Amino acid sequence: VISTMTAFAQTEPAIELQAEVDGNTRTLTIGLGVKGTVQIDWGNGEKVTSEVIPAYDGWNQVNVFGTVSGDGKVKIYGDNIVYFDCSSRVDGAQVLSLDVTKATALKDLTANTNKLTAIDLTKNTELEKLTIDKNQLTSIDISKSTQLTTLVINNNLLTAIDITKNQALQKLTISATKFAGELDLSTNPALKYV
Repeated sequence: VISTMTAFAQTEPAIELQAEVDGNTRTLTIGLGVKGTVQIDWGNGEKVTSEVIPAYDGWNQVNVFGTVSGDGKVKIYGDNIVYFDCSSRVDGAQVLSLDVTKATALKDLTANTNKLTAIDLTKNTELEKLTIDKNQLTSIDISKSTQLTTLVINNNLLTAIDITKNQALQKLTISATKFAGELDLSTNPALKYV
């Protein structure tokens, strides 16, 4: 039964992203809930298996390197991805879209310095930390991410954000946005840093 479940889980990517293709090596940083491997299709249709990734303890995420090619559609196959970082360099190719809806175990997501205009986090109910600086987001729905304790979302095009459902939120960093009104903090009793 376990082998069937693993084979089934590998047929669909847990995370997909569209990245600009520039021929340079790109780094994705991954942490798994239990020791294992992931497979990555860097855009050419071939799955490359990562080194063994230990169970994530908050510090031991692993960098996986590859070169985005073909259509730029990168697919990450793996079970129980709890940490994912697809940040880009300011002077390099950037991520244009990111789909984490099938990575439902995700607890920590970082996607800095990209060209994201939208992201669907409605399936990421386990998300505890979200860092998504320097993108082009005009809105974001984090209402289903009720475990969120840290939100860092600077340098975007947000005019408002609703954090009323994020009662576990302890750290909130929002700057260099297009905010036009007030931010309601009345339902965030755990908030320690704004």
